[in-house]
Amino acid sequence: MVHIKGRAKIKFRYGKSVVKGKQKFMDQYLLVVSNIRLPSGPHTFLFESDLPSNCPPSFKGKHGYIRYEAIIVIPRMCCDKRIPFEFHILSYSPLPYFDSNIPLKINICSTNTVSFPKNVFRVGEYILVNIDIDEVREKKKTRIMKFYLVQYIWYQSKKQCGTRQKKKQKGNVEEILISTSDFIYKQGIRIPDNIPTTLEYLEIIKIRYILKIYIDNQKFKLPIVIGDYYQS
Repeated sequence: MVHIKGRAKIKFRYGKSVVKGKQKFMDQYLLVVSNIRLPSGPHTFLFESDLPSNCPPSFKGKHGYIRYEAIIVIPRMCCDKRIPFEFHILSYSPLPYFDSNIPLKINICSTNTVSFPKNVFRVGEYILVNIDIDEVREKKKTRIMKFYLVQYIWYQSKKQCGTRQKKKQKGNVEEILISTSDFIYKQGIRIPDNIPTTLEYLEIIKIRYILKIYIDNQKFKLPIVIGDYYQS
């Protein structure tokens, strides 16, 4: 028999207490072979299983993980022999279709304006940023521009009596520092291939991303969604 299971677990300190939580989203038993007397020696048995379409991707973080495991169960007289092995599920996050070359536009003038027609991106894609600075209002000078793609991971207990305990993990996925005196500037920020995609539907682990742009003392925060591919 093969026991296939998928689960998420969290553990973190909250004040003086330790918060633990788990969520199971896959639990299957497959009968591979039965009523057969096997001679000594190696044997090979094939099996397959349909994975649920909404399985979250494998993930390992500072305070929790999403893990998948298949356990081979061999019955014995006294106790069953159990042989576990871990397998990984790749991200499966479809996005609504968007042209990949739509830029984010920031106009620095008397009233700053931001045009953000596209907020979903696939891994490996570039976030294109076009910055246009009003030459009349802003004199020619060297400006410091900073671009940060920030990842937020929330570990949280299941809701009890209307409340839940949370732990946040924050880190920069990409950061770019530019010094320029140009009034028109373009920048591309590449989304790494190996980061986990946005995860919203799991109760105890959530993953979100924000693009932060600093132009001298001005700050822009733009939430984005990262997935795997565009739906046609």
